[in-house]
Amino acid sequence: MKRITFLWIGLTILALPWASLRAQTDSARVRVLSDSLANLYERYFRLEQMAEGVESRVNSSLKNIEDKYRLLENQSRGNAEQLQRITNEDLRSDQVLYERNRLSIMATASFMDAVNISLNALEFSVSSLDYSNSIFELNNPTNTDLGFSLDKAVLKIVDEKIINGKFAKKFGDKLRGVISGILNNPIISPIVNNPITKAVFSTFSTVPAVSSISSVFNVVNSFAVSQEEINAAALRDFSKELQKYVAHYEALAKASRDLDFNLANLKLKSESVRKLSANFVRQSVTDVYTEAELAPAKEYDMNRLVKEFYNYARVSEYIRRAEAQNNNNFSALYKRFVFPVVNRSKAAFINEEVEKLYNEYLTTLSSYHKNILAILENATTLSDAPEKITLKIADLNRRYQTLIDAYQKNVDVENLKDLEENIPRF
Repeated sequence: MKRITFLWIGLTILALPWASLRAQTDSARVRVLSDSLANLYERYFRLEQMAEGVESRVNSSLKNIEDKYRLLENQSRGNAEQLQRITNEDLRSDQVLYERNRLSIMATASFMDAVNISLNALEFSVSSLDYSNSIFELNNPTNTDLGFSLDKAVLKIVDEKIINGKFAKKFGDKLRGVISGILNNPIISPIVNNPITKAVFSTFSTVPAVSSISSVFNVVNSFAVSQEEINAAALRDFSKELQKYVAHYEALAKASRDLDFNLANLKLKSESVRKLSANFVRQSVTDVYTEAELAPAKEYDMNRLVKEFYNYARVSEYIRRAEAQNNNNFSALYKRFVFPVVNRSKAAFINEEVEKLYNEYLTTLSSYHKNILAILENATTLSDAPEKITLKIADLNRRYQTLIDAYQKNVDVENLKDLEENIPRF
């Protein structure tokens, strides 16, 4: 039944919408991600099976101790001294076993509290990226952070290659006005494949600059067709100059698309680990609290469940009260507070998956940052003030390092490792 439930969770996650991802690579990428998540759940199932086998052997051993104890209780008074000795040994065994469970439960609660904090920090970093917003501003046609702006550059090219004094009086102001309107209010138009210039402009983009360039080309292309004075050579020159900006802004757009796709994948994987962790916490609280005590928590999400039931302070306080109520009857306490052997392996598995998410985010962000720096360095040929590009790179490096430092501090995988190691091994 557990296997069916986890499979259902996995299939539900994989059904998330992918419409916003690039059509030409979606199918292959989804297959890769599907295989990855399927492997995650398969490993989790194998882990359960192996650990449950260990737990079965431990329970069998404990049953032998209980059987021996019951047998000794039925012996004659003549064996009273031996009975008392063995009874004391068994009582000490109950105490040791209970203390092992007690320590395991509290250490696991502390670990899962930290896991919840780390997942929250990771999910926040994935969904809120102030660093990338400062890069997205560069796609604005009027932005001058790099020492040039698309609107002025395009108008200059139009003046030099198309209007060129010939149409200044007749069409110049009108054509400039139309182009300025497009650059300041980007629209999305169909893909253009010009038979004269052989240039292809892909305009289906959410990036303003990319949409603006292709829209401008449409307008100029239509204008050129109606004017015999504009020959093919002039249009090719215009297209050639425009392509320099197309290459720059398309590179920025591609970097943004790749980042969005990788972050979407990471978010999906994070949700998978979140569901596994939440299920683990829901099962673990039943080993500590009574059914009646947990009744109000049936609809709690992981954050609230950890906050109100499964953290070190809450669990340790609850166990201390139980010890006082049972007058330190270790046999009763051992039966009351159960720690399945499989939970130790599950905790290690969750820690491993969180660390994978942590490293994948760092890799994704590092790759994006390097791509952006390369794009900015290549833009020096377009800039009238290359020193502005140097300043922008310095600013992005500072923002990037600030983001990385905060991320590493908040997710804190080293603390997770330490807390997972504190859970006793069997």
